[in-house]
Amino acid sequence: MAEKTLEWYQKELRDRFQHFFMFLDGSYNFPNSLEGDLLKMTHNMLRLMEKENSNPPFVVGEYYADEYGVYKILENGECMSYSLVSGEFNKCLQWYTLNGTIPATNEQVKMFKVAKAIENSGLTPEQHKQMILDGKINLGVWSALQTKVEKLEEGKNQSE
Repeated sequence: MAEKTLEWYQKELRDRFQHFFMFLDGSYNFPNSLEGDLLKMTHNMLRLMEKENSNPPFVVGEYYADEYGVYKILENGECMSYSLVSGEFNKCLQWYTLNGTIPATNEQVKMFKVAKAIENSGLTPEQHKQMILDGKINLGVWSALQTKVEKLEEGKNQSE
């Protein structure tokens, strides 16, 4: 039997941590015990090792995706995630934990932006769908307005 490598142990530990302790929003909850403290320390050590040993091609402001969600990279090593499982937004605390993501397609970016705009509006997705079906919202005009608002906000943030 071949000897296991450091990479194998890192992947195995990471997979087990995700399976046993990770919530849908990407956060972790370890037991409140001595064993839990050791698990949390090991998890944090793995994250630091991954951060030091990787130079991911993530760009602030860009979108990435995997089978679980779409992610927008924010400042300070954070990201905003849209879960395809729960349909909820969450803030990721470490973008470097986004293993296996690829650049999001235009359709995935549009889905993220529409879902975020719906969440910001205070209406439910069903209410938005009904308004589109009733002709009260033109989706093309609405998407163009959202893009214009984002560009204005980016310009405002750059001037500050």
